[in-house]
Amino acid sequence: MQVETFFPNTTKCWFGLTNFTLVQNSIFVYNFSVIMPVIIFDIANGTNASSLTWITNTISMYTSIYIQNLASDLLVCNNAIENVYLWSNGMYLSFNGWVDFATSFFQTIITSSISFTNIYTTITNKEAANATDVSVYYDFGRIVKLLLSIQPVSSSSALRASNDMLA
Repeated sequence: MQVETFFPNTTKCWFGLTNFTLVQNSIFVYNFSVIMPVIIFDIANGTNASSLTWITNTISMYTSIYIQNLASDLLVCNNAIENVYLWSNGMYLSFNGWVDFATSFFQTIITSSISFTNIYTTITNKEAANATDVSVYYDFGRIVKLLLSIQPVSSSSALRASNDMLA
């Protein structure tokens, strides 16, 4: 996926958290819903040691798997957030100031205006056709990618130019 070129591990983070919340959480709740009647029955009828050991081991196993999967998904997401920070900081440091950033941003907007127009036309055509597919999100992603692809323009600062003239 193209988001991985800007921010590594974001896709793994998304898929991991989606899998955890939709699949693993459901399995965890289902397993406890199966075990709970056994626990209640054993408590009501006087627990024997083998049943209690089985219940304890089963709960411990499901809980450790649950927590282990959550921890690994959160570690990947932490890495993804760190990658976003490193990329943002690198972009921030590549500009000499706000004037350089604004100049580069406007240059990106101007040079990408045809692409923006084509993407906007595609989105409005899909909206007119009542499209509910995922391709609309893809088009919004293309716009975000164009906005994030700001490259510094060398010697774009008006302050630096005026200082050079005074020297």
